[in-house]
Amino acid sequence: MSDDVTQAGAAGHASADPAPRRPATAPIAGEISVFLDALGTREGSLEVLNVIGLVGPRYERHRTERGGVEWQYLVFGPNGADLQFREGVLVGALLWIAAPDGGGSYPRPEALFEGLPLPASRGEVVAALGAPTQAEVAHALYRLDDRYLDVEFADDRVVSLSVMLRGVGPA
Repeated sequence: MSDDVTQAGAAGHASADPAPRRPATAPIAGEISVFLDALGTREGSLEVLNVIGLVGPRYERHRTERGGVEWQYLVFGPNGADLQFREGVLVGALLWIAAPDGGGSYPRPEALFEGLPLPASRGEVVAALGAPTQAEVAHALYRLDDRYLDVEFADDRVVSLSVMLRGVGPA
């Protein structure tokens, strides 16, 4: 098992074969749709570069292998975002709205959802997005075709958002 950390930026991003163009996967408008649309595409694709444009350009790259599978994480610390790749395919993203311990937060939380300024209460999230597929004390999970949106709460306020492909745990 290896864990390699490097500094990189969008300009030094390795290009990959372009993935097939995907239609929008959810009736959710705002910057979050850029993250949802990029899920399932290869690192270096236009969709992933669009995500990096929202949270970059500077990041740290972490690589590890688990069970014979290569995992990569692009960590945009000051901008509160982590991207998770499995075998070069974007499978998840974590966006901090109110990061713990003074960590970086997403730079434009108000732009993530049209009509839902963040941080918002659980009631405001449900009013804007509808009833979640699954709800727990600290989470509201929305299934959007083959993708998920997980909204995490603390003290009834949104603290983070995760988007992920079905079958992949939170980023």
